[in-house]
Amino acid sequence: MALENATGSSKTKGSLNKAKLSMKEEILFEIPCFYCSNLNNCGLGGGIDPSKCKKLESWLLSC
Repeated sequence: MALENATGSSKTKGSLNKAKLSMKEEILFEIPCFYCSNLNNCGLGGGIDPSKCKKLESWLLSC
């Protein structure tokens, strides 16, 4: 947002971009991976396969 203001964008446009960013941030808090107790073991070589995760599958289907 600092870049937009430096290029001369109006405050209105900056405010709209802030609102979009806030919406994107909210979505991040909904992703089950970020608060999963298996996060450290999940992924390539970690022992837990995200492609078989029921929590992730359920969340993706609800989007």
